Amino acid sequence: MTNRCKGAPGTTADARASDMVAGHRRERGAVDQLEQTNALGGIEVCADADPVVVRLWGDVDASLRDQASLAMVALVNRGGPYVVDVSGVTFLDSSGIAFMLQVHRMATDQGSTAVLRDPPALVIELLDLIGLDGTIPLEFSAGDAADRDQAVRRIPAP
Repeated sequence: MTNRCKGAPGTTADARASDMVAGHRRERGAVDQLEQTNALGGIEVCADADPVVVRLWGDVDASLRDQASLAMVALVNRGGPYVVDVSGVTFLDSSGIAFMLQVHRMATDQGSTAVLRDPPALVIELLDLIGLDGTIPLEFSAGDAADRDQAVRRIPAP
């Protein structure tokens, strides 16, 4: 399996994490099968980046739990800081929110940081709806002015 962080969206964590899960060796075929069955969304870790980039894309839901586990192993092995790129998320359920919160909590426990990069409006609105707006810092690229403006409007005045 190759790390596709620089190319088209991929669906798995990096090769080191795909080989080991909770201390047990995984067969590459099982990881390859994950790639084929989750074509609507995915999680990938770009562990060679600094900071580490975790990219979520498409439908981020319970069907990605195996990918989320592999990603967490890769993140634990690498250490923070972490950037969770959610710019390509088109659907997010409680499993996706839980994953983002786990990354944030892990970073905090390590004395590091985690930020959400370029969250689309649906991610911002969902975090606001469940009372988690402001829990994970947001970071916006220059081209994401509309979502940044929406996030700024939601930040309470001091």
